[in-house]
Amino acid sequence: MSHELKKMLPFLGTEEIDMIAKNVLESEAEEWKGFRLNDLFPFMSTAVIDKMFLETVESGKDYGRFLPFISGRVMHEIVEDVIAGKREMNLDAMYPFLSNEDMKKVFYYYLDKEE
Repeated sequence: MSHELKKMLPFLGTEEIDMIAKNVLESEAEEWKGFRLNDLFPFMSTAVIDKMFLETVESGKDYGRFLPFISGRVMHEIVEDVIAGKREMNLDAMYPFLSNEDMKKVFYYYLDKEE
C-alpha cells in the first residue's frame, strides 16, 4: 500500500473502509491497490467484520485473522451453534477471545463428549 494511502486510513469514513475491505476480499490475492485486510481491521465497522467472518467460515477458508475483531455476539452464536450441533467448527483458535461464560460452555461441551 502506498505510504500516502496508509496515512489516510484513520480519517476515512466507514463507507470507504468497508468498500476497500470488500474489494480486498473479492480479489484472488486478497490484496487490492496495496491494501490487505490486516491493514483495515482497526478501522472497519464491527458489522462488516462479523459479516465477512461468517462468509469466510461458510466458505471453508481460514478465519483466524478475524478473531480479534469479531463481536462477542457472533462469537457467542458460533459457540452455541457448535454445541447445538448446527455447525462443525474447531473452536481452539477462538479460546483467547471467548467470554468466560462461553469458555465454560465449551469446556463442559468437550468434557461431556469425552464420556
